[in-house]
Amino acid sequence: MILKVFAHPWKAWLHARRERRGFERLAQRGIAAPVVLLSGCTDDGRWAVVTEKIEGARSLSDIRATRGGCEPQAALLVLAGAELARLHENGVLQTDFHPGNFLVCRDRLLVLDPGQIRFLSRPVGRAVSIRQLADLVCILVPDDHPGAMERLQAAYAEVRRWDWGAPEQTLLQEAMRAGRREGMRRAARRPLQKGRDHVRIRIPRGLAVARRAFAESGDFAGLVAGIDRLLESGRPVAGRAAHITGRFPWERRQIVARRFDEKGLLRRIVGILRGTPARRLWDAARRLGALSIATARPLALIERRDDGLLCRSYLLTEPIDGRPLCEFLSDGEVSTQRKHDILWQAFAVLDRLARYGVTLGRLEPADVLVRDDRPVFAARADMVVHVLHARCRRRYRDQRQRLICRLSELGFGSLTVGVNDGRETPRRVPV
Repeated sequence: MILKVFAHPWKAWLHARRERRGFERLAQRGIAAPVVLLSGCTDDGRWAVVTEKIEGARSLSDIRATRGGCEPQAALLVLAGAELARLHENGVLQTDFHPGNFLVCRDRLLVLDPGQIRFLSRPVGRAVSIRQLADLVCILVPDDHPGAMERLQAAYAEVRRWDWGAPEQTLLQEAMRAGRREGMRRAARRPLQKGRDHVRIRIPRGLAVARRAFAESGDFAGLVAGIDRLLESGRPVAGRAAHITGRFPWERRQIVARRFDEKGLLRRIVGILRGTPARRLWDAARRLGALSIATARPLALIERRDDGLLCRSYLLTEPIDGRPLCEFLSDGEVSTQRKHDILWQAFAVLDRLARYGVTLGRLEPADVLVRDDRPVFAARADMVVHVLHARCRRRYRDQRQRLICRLSELGFGSLTVGVNDGRETPRRVPV
């Protein structure tokens, strides 16, 4: 059984009744959903609803977390697209649309949280339907695999009996870009929110945020207490007066740690207003991961305070075992075609980020590594999520031209890159 308790001080009874009636109305419309076993008030005065627990069911959020960057199975795409279309065709609109509100059980997609569902007397309109389909694409197909998107569209259009054409495709692409931009801005506004995947830990004179699986894999409190000692004993990667990077083993895994010292009263105040460099890098890495762009996955963020002001911050990430871009381009054993492919992939990533309103700041060739014939980008603290599209395009052009000039200065003028200025096919520009 699943027990859901409503904690609102004076509306708990209303929320419980809405939840129970929502499940009943879903059953009346032939929509798969858990069965309500009991609802009412507990002995301590709290309202609750008890539903059946469906064995073997997984939420879309769990499927997305375990899938990584791989393309989902075709059967799941067809099932999700067809079931979402069936909901819309029956006038069922989930206003709180997120992956945790859908369960996948064999050949069924079950709906949760009926208290947030609107039951319409007619099928859901085309514009709203395509916006929710775009949200589903972002959940299941984060890397925009063309074949996977086509399966979702075909399964949805078949149930709704739609002729999927250019207007629907344009509306879907616009809704996907808008949804991902809003998702990144929402994550930027609440970067340290506690969730299923992350945990907040209070430490002496500070705060730590870590991936839940990473924090539970070993003595995380001991790691936080001895982070400086581990940095000094590990293999140095880079360092200067206020920034030290080292690599060391912990719990049978390699970790790269970056330490930032906030020296001076002014820098400590700026760290509170703008966020520490470690926190900005944490946010940047999470945004890149949300768009399925290869980068070092952040594991933990640690911030320490002295007299109420930030004095030191740490960022722990997974290591990236790749070759620097300049070293890869200078290798005589690498064919020219492979070099062209890597450069085109790198600039395609920058163009894709710009479509979602993101620029990487003063990007340098040293911020790009090559691993498994694909570029890997290092997160930058000066990454910006733009509100104004015109400003984003201007910053993107400046960033692109700067990177082209830096590659030309390093002696790679014989290569070409792909530049997309709003064209369907990127034009070739010599470095």
